[in-house]
Amino acid sequence: MRSKLILLLVIFSHFFICAGAEPSLNFELYTLDDRLYSSAGVIAKPDTGMLVVDFFSIHCEPCKKALPEWEKAYQKYKDKGLRFVVVALPVEEDRDAEFKKIREFFESNKYSFPVVFDKYSITGKKFGIVDKDGSATIPQIFILDKNGQVSFKNASHLEIMKKIEPAMAK
Repeated sequence: MRSKLILLLVIFSHFFICAGAEPSLNFELYTLDDRLYSSAGVIAKPDTGMLVVDFFSIHCEPCKKALPEWEKAYQKYKDKGLRFVVVALPVEEDRDAEFKKIREFFESNKYSFPVVFDKYSITGKKFGIVDKDGSATIPQIFILDKNGQVSFKNASHLEIMKKIEPAMAK
């Protein structure tokens, strides 16, 4: 009887410990040139200091306006551990047509950071920016730590830059 009680306590304590842990926001999506991108793989690399995840829509003017600034920051800090990825979300029902528009946009603008396509908005839902009806609140930018947890989130690209610059200057 006593061993059953101890076993029960161990099981329940494990449940409560695990229930309190925040889920990882790691994701795997395909890039616009059909390569698998793994945020966990990027974060696990020893030279990664932080991963910035920028949710993007081809119809979001602030999102597009921020891209040249992201490119400058990425070029400036990538050797210091800044990793950056754009997660493009579809907003039209025809996801294939949306993908084509997004790919053409990024091919014509030649950014050096990875761009992935969240075709079914699964990653957007995981991050809490796409609701159950498929509506997205963007722009939204996240800084992930080495455990895949959010260390900072903001809708302002400028506010995220203010967090990146001091961290990368170290």
